[in-house]
Amino acid sequence: MAQHTSTWKSAEKKVAEIMGGNRINGARGVHIEDVEHPVFSVEVKHGKGIPKFVQNAYNQAVTNAPGGKVPLVVMHAHGSREYMALLPLKDLVNLTALNIPFLEEDEPPLESEE
Repeated sequence: MAQHTSTWKSAEKKVAEIMGGNRINGARGVHIEDVEHPVFSVEVKHGKGIPKFVQNAYNQAVTNAPGGKVPLVVMHAHGSREYMALLPLKDLVNLTALNIPFLEEDEPPLESEE
């Protein structure tokens, strides 16, 4: 059974609200981001559930996170060079608001100032 369009539209609107972005009112099937944001190209996926292995990994990250730390799941497929991250959206928004500089790939970590 097809998902009612208002359901996924509502999810896109909520994500735009949380992130401080704007939902793009594009036609389905058009190659355009769902939410316009100054930093991220946002694609929203809404469905009946999250795959069990992803939900289990997230639950484990929440359980294992000491107080005050953000639960983070990093996923990697065998043979892939890509690593993907999953964390609560509100935490992502809060972290990006801190304006922490991101390292370019293959850039050495910043030295701490002491």
